[in-house]
Amino acid sequence: MDENKNVQGASWIHLPIYRSLTEYILFMDVPRSCIVWNVGAALLILLTLGLSYWYVLSVNVVVHFAVRYFSMEDAQFFECFSRYWSKRDYYST
Repeated sequence: MDENKNVQGASWIHLPIYRSLTEYILFMDVPRSCIVWNVGAALLILLTLGLSYWYVLSVNVVVHFAVRYFSMEDAQFFECFSRYWSKRDYYST
């Protein structure tokens, strides 16, 4: 009787798993938290010290591509690194 019931629809065992539920979300190939920190630091420096410090934008572009390079291999690299950095005394050898 259960076999006839599952013929019309998918069974609970064979439901599809979508990539959007299993992959880490990246924005411009960078984790969202890194973009927020990068843009926040740029705005803080530019609005505090003045717009004459335009080279800060070029530094932010370099930082963005460095973060992107590390995120290509492992999307959760910076999340793990930040957790390690806060507990590095515990993990010291």
